Amino acid sequence: MRVFLLLFLLLCASIFRSPGWIIAPSGSSGQALYDEQLALSFTQVFYELSFNVTAVEQCGTDGIGIGYLLNGLSDAGYWYQVGLSWRWPIVTNASVVPTLPGFDAIYEVFSSNGSSLRIGGKGPMLTAMSVNPGDSVQLRMGFSSSNVTMYVHDWTTDTSSQTSYDAFGAGDFVPTSNYPTNNHGFFTGLMTEQYHSGPYYGDEKQATYSEAGFGLSSAWMWVDEFHVPYNQYTEFFQYSLANYATSRQMVNFTSNGAFESSNANQFITGRSTSGFECPQSPWLVILQRYWYFIPIWAAIVVGGVATALLMMRRSRDRPVLYATPPPPV
Repeated sequence: MRVFLLLFLLLCASIFRSPGWIIAPSGSSGQALYDEQLALSFTQVFYELSFNVTAVEQCGTDGIGIGYLLNGLSDAGYWYQVGLSWRWPIVTNASVVPTLPGFDAIYEVFSSNGSSLRIGGKGPMLTAMSVNPGDSVQLRMGFSSSNVTMYVHDWTTDTSSQTSYDAFGAGDFVPTSNYPTNNHGFFTGLMTEQYHSGPYYGDEKQATYSEAGFGLSSAWMWVDEFHVPYNQYTEFFQYSLANYATSRQMVNFTSNGAFESSNANQFITGRSTSGFECPQSPWLVILQRYWYFIPIWAAIVVGGVATALLMMRRSRDRPVLYATPPPPV
């Protein structure tokens, strides 16, 4: 039994050392994560928001994926996010646990006091979707009755996902005042988001958001990187106001190695054509998606082995009884 237990522990150790499993250093206590955001904050009021984004597979230096998000700050102060994520991590205040492989629709809602409402349990809600690299995916949110409905649709595979959450009496998505975000970091607009285990000063693969139904008059272009947990310092935060009223020409903005570009109908993050490789081993993908079953599997395996060994031992210790032959006639 000890041999089986030792083999199981060695297997777990090899899994957590494999690419794609990002574990914070011991004693880090929340000191191992940086959140980089490339964003565009709208300066207009909207009842409904809808943008298409290209599905781009990309990972950071640590194998952590990325999120393409449409954000809405309601006039009641609540913040709604709907998007498409690739290998999105599960983030805690202390670390980032195994990344989830594949594309997911991602939803999150924050209260007016800045705290997450955790509509997905311990973090954002993730729903696996059939999405191919390069597909055009619609991100949409709007008010419906007393709720905000958030919707994701792949135009190529024709797969969709949606969820709704309480609007708390709100009726519009509003801009912040003369700044890209409010004091909680909330805003109405677009954002490409990625986590890193240390400060990052590089670029990303190009991803494009587009909308032909309306044109923005102006928007805040900005790039920042926060140290997680969020009550600690900001690595950098730079921004600029872009006006689109007189021209459809793209306006460029760069900061700390990151690049973004925008006009009245389009927002582009990154300009690189290559990026860091994402681990794709089939067995690792399965383990990463169902990592939370590992303790259950371990208990079943160890329990089964222990039971089998106990039964074998009892069968060896049981005395053998021989039948008494009948007396001779």
